[in-house]
Amino acid sequence: MACKKTIIIAGKDEKDRKNLTSLLREDYNILEADGSGSAMEIMEENTSTAAAAILDITFNIQGGIKLLSALKRKENISKIPIIVITGKSDEKTELAVLEAGASDYIHKPFNFKVLKKRLENIIKWNENIAVARHIKKDNLTGVYTEEIFCKKVVKLLKENPDTSYAFVYSDMENFRLIRDLFGENAANNILVYLAKVFNHFIGRDELCGRFDAGHFVLFLKYNKKELDRNLESAVKIINDFPINMTIKLGFGVYKIEDRNMPVQAMCARAVMAADAVRGKYGQHVAYYDKKVWEKQLHEQEIVNCMEDAVKEKQFKVYFQPKYELDSEMVAGAEALVRWQHPEKGFMSPAEFIPLFEKNGFITELDKFVWDTACGYIENWIKKGYHVVPISVNVSRADIYNPDFIEIMLGIVNRHGIAPEYIHLEITETAYTDNPAQIIDVVKKLKDIGFVIEMDDFGSGYSSLNMLNELPVDILKLDMGFVQGGIDENSSSILSFIIGLAKWMDYAVVAEGIETEEQIQILKDMDCNFVQGYYYAKPMPPDEFEAYMLKHNIPDNHQ
Repeated sequence: MACKKTIIIAGKDEKDRKNLTSLLREDYNILEADGSGSAMEIMEENTSTAAAAILDITFNIQGGIKLLSALKRKENISKIPIIVITGKSDEKTELAVLEAGASDYIHKPFNFKVLKKRLENIIKWNENIAVARHIKKDNLTGVYTEEIFCKKVVKLLKENPDTSYAFVYSDMENFRLIRDLFGENAANNILVYLAKVFNHFIGRDELCGRFDAGHFVLFLKYNKKELDRNLESAVKIINDFPINMTIKLGFGVYKIEDRNMPVQAMCARAVMAADAVRGKYGQHVAYYDKKVWEKQLHEQEIVNCMEDAVKEKQFKVYFQPKYELDSEMVAGAEALVRWQHPEKGFMSPAEFIPLFEKNGFITELDKFVWDTACGYIENWIKKGYHVVPISVNVSRADIYNPDFIEIMLGIVNRHGIAPEYIHLEITETAYTDNPAQIIDVVKKLKDIGFVIEMDDFGSGYSSLNMLNELPVDILKLDMGFVQGGIDENSSSILSFIIGLAKWMDYAVVAEGIETEEQIQILKDMDCNFVQGYYYAKPMPPDEFEAYMLKHNIPDNHQ
């Protein structure tokens, strides 16, 4: 059994120290310090054994910053990474803490799992730095290691005081998936290729370093026009790499404003900017600014309370009716999640769904929606109602989960309902990521009895080529086709897609319907089903139940 690493927890509030100690004791040996003098003394005594320190300066921020600066001036202590906790969340405080030498910064109230993960990451990063301290170049790619890269950045900034510089952080969004599907050798070949491409754009007094996994950091002279042009060129060149998958590359750019800021803090801002383009189709570059920082802060607040929101039942499932177009009767509904936060009030799904897709929590939220929807179906059946099928959203992360099929089967079996009452909505772009694996999983779900809907059809670029292979029952047209007026071009496209779907024996749902004009055009095109505000907005379960009873429901399901 591996020995526990030692961490130091310092702060004036004994209760807070004890709480942190009790939460971390299972994984770490804990040393407590109750003040600045005590913290300094304990760190000096344990420089060789302490893996990290957590310093709570909530009750004296200025004094804490002075202590932090003093600790980092001592060579033996400076190697201990320190996470600082404060009760303030403003940019000025964060910057002051990072400039004083903190490795990371977190404000109260914080999510313990987030703190623990940051602690693990910092310890791992510090250990890797210790191992690589004497290695100048990355063995695989030949670019600088993180340690040497950071040292050279400091040197270049001092030598070129009048030159404007920027950090560029490259984020390969699907690197882990590529490695899992094509193997370690293929992933390594991509990294070598990336390094060659980036080095092509590196000039005199500029740098390229590899930080971790598929991430590279560039230190470049700042010229926005040239930088944008070079990064767009890099994306095109990199996607010429011979592999049967699009390499999803994004860049975050931080133009250096304060040269006294630690290099790691500058890089962190480039990382924040890169997060802003993650998952956005067609957008490859984002620049750090105050809005990015505020967005990061807002997202952190959401992450801090997401698990409590599930426990406290703040998430609610709403239902938006779907109609059979010929009869204009209710033929189904889509289950949609809503968040009623006790302090922030109603939160739009656009605020939290993309964030949960990024941090992986979407799988927990999806399971909550599936289970809740099935629970209502079970209840309606027991009441003797004519039940309509409910569509639920399925994310990429759900499909890649090896237990996904068992999870879906377990939920419907627990509620005693047939799989055909559940329609699984999978976005078209999910199919284009890794068609073979997704098609295999979806075929099995379809064989079990689940109805498969391709959501946002028309938003991808390979739809027609793939249609023949996909195990799909229903095409749900991308709402962009029908929003606003339908002109001659969009009408022709709609007519072609609906005709093709009918020829292939797929039903068609048009979503986002808002006008009588759209209804008439879709009727003329023989569209099967529609969904949108023209008929009904998403509504709470009780309201939907009453709505369902009030309207005649056709005998045939979608």
